[in-house]
Amino acid sequence: MHFATVALLSLLLVLATVVIHYEILRIASVLMPRMAIPPRSRILVVIGAAFIGHVLQILLYAAAYWGAQHVPGLGTLQGALEGDAIDYIYYSAASFTTLGVGDIVAAGPLRLLSGIESLNGLILITWSASFTYIAMERFWTDHGRSPEERAIARSRAESPSPAQQPAPRRRPGRPPHG
Repeated sequence: MHFATVALLSLLLVLATVVIHYEILRIASVLMPRMAIPPRSRILVVIGAAFIGHVLQILLYAAAYWGAQHVPGLGTLQGALEGDAIDYIYYSAASFTTLGVGDIVAAGPLRLLSGIESLNGLILITWSASFTYIAMERFWTDHGRSPEERAIARSRAESPSPAQQPAPRRRPGRPPHG
């Protein structure tokens, strides 16, 4: 029964962290083109937004570890604990980033949450890396262009011209229709 409780808690945390991550990256992508800063500096905004998102996600998991400690049968954190909130944040950060130092470990059903957090962290960090790459690609191609040139390039990218569309395929041995 306790594993089911931890599994449900894990599912809720995965859903919450995905929503947090999606919203932070969505807001960043909406705000970036509107910022009156050089394109190169916009990448710092992307990195900062992703970092803030990951810190919030780590804190959410840390709160779950803290709460689970107070429910009998869900498990505990054991090891080099100092007895304050930093223990939970540290353990959560080590799990989320898959660092897994080992000086603090989960015991009991709480071990499931640690494994899920590591997988979730890996996916979310990879998502951030992909988002950063796309943002860098977009803004580095805009670097050095005037605002008018950037607007023209964006409109071309959004609506392909007939020359950019692939030619229709012909079946071999048949003449093209007029």
